[in-house]
Amino acid sequence: MKRIAHRTAKWDYVGGDVGNIWLDIKGKKYHHIISILETYYKKDKNFIIDYKKGEIYLEDDGRDD
Repeated sequence: MKRIAHRTAKWDYVGGDVGNIWLDIKGKKYHHIISILETYYKKDKNFIIDYKKGEIYLEDDGRDD
């Protein structure tokens, strides 16, 4: 597995929603996980999201497709 992003901040909004700021391996900030998934999508590879630790991984088999 290759780590592609980690959470840098987390807070609770009024009403129970949670806000997050994610930073990818290139230094770009994201507010939504889906934006990271769209950026790093590769056919036939899976994402692993460890929300408790605040890390996102991409399955890495050593190939560059």
